[in-house]
Formats: sequence, C-alpha cells, structure tokens
Amino acid sequence: MSTPGFNEQSMALARQFGVVEATQRTAQYLGLTFEQTMSLGAALHCALERKPETREDWLRGEALA
Repeated sequence: MSTPGFNEQSMALARQFGVVEATQRTAQYLGLTFEQTMSLGAALHCALERKPETREDWLRGEALA
C-alpha cells in the first residue's frame, strides 16, 4: 500500500498503533479509498492545528482556509 507523504517507516508505525486498520474501517464506512481517507485525516489535522479563535470562525469555514 503506497500513500503519498508516508514512507515505509511511518506506515510501519501506523500499523503498530492500529492506525492503518482504523483508517481502513473508516474508509469503508465513508465509501472512500484508503488514500482519500488518509488525505482527509491530514487535512483535518492541519485544520485543528490552526485552532480558530471562535465557533463562528469554524462556521465561516476559516478553519479550512
């Protein structure tokens, strides 16, 4: 399984901590591919790192801008 941005070492760690299996289950539930689900997870992680100041920021979509 090849996922952009993830080398074999990072994928091995992901498997060790159950991330690969959880991502596969999530992908199946959402009807996405493994790669799409990993990209979605990365985008959400980046959005959460920005930590918008208010709930209104989230509602305006500034968290994903």
